[in-house]
Amino acid sequence: MPTAFGEAVVDALKILGWTAAGGDKDPPLKQIFTALGVEFDLSKATLDEVEGAKVVVQNTQKRLEEVKGALREILDADRLSAARAAQLRGRLVFANAQAFGKCGALAFHLLGKRADARSSVEALDDDLRWSLKWLLDHLQRNKAREIPLRPHKRPLLIFTDGACEPHETADSGIQAGYGAVVFDPEDGSPCHLGDTCGTHLLRKLTSGGEKQQIAGQSELLPCLAVKEIWPEKFRDRLVIWFIDNDAARHCLIKGGSPTKESAWLATRFWETELEAGCHSWFERVPSPSNPADDPSRGMPPEKLRGTASRCSQLPDNFEEQLCVSWTQQMGASYTRRGKAVLLRGALRRQLRLTPRR
Repeated sequence: MPTAFGEAVVDALKILGWTAAGGDKDPPLKQIFTALGVEFDLSKATLDEVEGAKVVVQNTQKRLEEVKGALREILDADRLSAARAAQLRGRLVFANAQAFGKCGALAFHLLGKRADARSSVEALDDDLRWSLKWLLDHLQRNKAREIPLRPHKRPLLIFTDGACEPHETADSGIQAGYGAVVFDPEDGSPCHLGDTCGTHLLRKLTSGGEKQQIAGQSELLPCLAVKEIWPEKFRDRLVIWFIDNDAARHCLIKGGSPTKESAWLATRFWETELEAGCHSWFERVPSPSNPADDPSRGMPPEKLRGTASRCSQLPDNFEEQLCVSWTQQMGASYTRRGKAVLLRGALRRQLRLTPRR
């Protein structure tokens, strides 16, 4: 049947006056085929069981091995010219489309700085070396993209909010909180969470106390927190996020930010997106209409009064795991800079607390 169908298509093209390419460009029809370095697997698209039917899309192993080989070669040589960086960036951007093109914005930014450089410097610095190692690890974790063909459940609706306010007794001088309200139309019951940033995570997000405003990062934290508490809700789901901070919303849409802390949180978000196989859409909600405003300040959602909204608690190690991931992913050079900034922040706080004579 596939052969007969292919011949019918070629005959139709000839009738229309078009010439169909032959030879290697005209392979027989298959359930698994490649096009432009991408493999499409339709072998499970026609299953009798609708629940398991899906299309699988992934980079070809040949393309992945070529790019990973190039990264290893550069790391071994400890050198990268601007011209080769530009070539490598193009191949990596194509391969990263498998992850919506949004994972690793920080690593791509650092690679792009070398690609766009006008100097003849080729030696790898700490930041560039870290970005290449991250990209190599990212490709090794590369996961096929599965597109389920079964009917979708109704979209998950999530409202998030973050708060950052001065706090006299806090070590960093500020207190940051985050909250979220989740409504699943499939079971009809809303639930919410709210928490404040612990000292360790706050130190990371404020560059050791250097920054006194992290509202944007506070707005991103609940987007990770809800996936930690309710991972089963996100599996293969459509998700609509309602966010009242445009900087945070645009950061998630682009998958990156000029601010390193926000870029890292966005990368973590899209990594969890790939793991869950969900598809997210981001909308703006006016602050007065955002039910997550109260949970971000440690209060039950006033706008959900009268509903059976359940309050959920984050795992005790949620922020600890984020800090460990930060240390592992942000690179040695950034860690050293962070320690220097931490020392400066401590000195500044000491000067503020020391009474003048």
